[in-house]
Amino acid sequence: MTGTPPANDTTVLTPSVPDAHSNLAFDFLALEVGVTEYAAGPTGCTAFAYPQPVLIASDIRGELPCTIMAGDGIADGICVRAWWVYFCATFEQAA
Repeated sequence: MTGTPPANDTTVLTPSVPDAHSNLAFDFLALEVGVTEYAAGPTGCTAFAYPQPVLIASDIRGELPCTIMAGDGIADGICVRAWWVYFCATFEQAA
């Protein structure tokens, strides 16, 4: 092996969105679903977006929660992630 392997603090993560032809059709007018992933790692997130704000609650048993502006229990969407650090970065870039 030559050179220095990439370190976590120097790796630039760029989310990628799958091609538009990879669609899953469903008939839920009050819900939109999207996904993103990182080519560099085995992680990504699935986003659920709502056209109107909805009341939310979370059950965090067995997980490390990462919430952004969820203090009032009302959200425009939620993300289900594979790893919380990448989830937060993806969510902030999507916003």
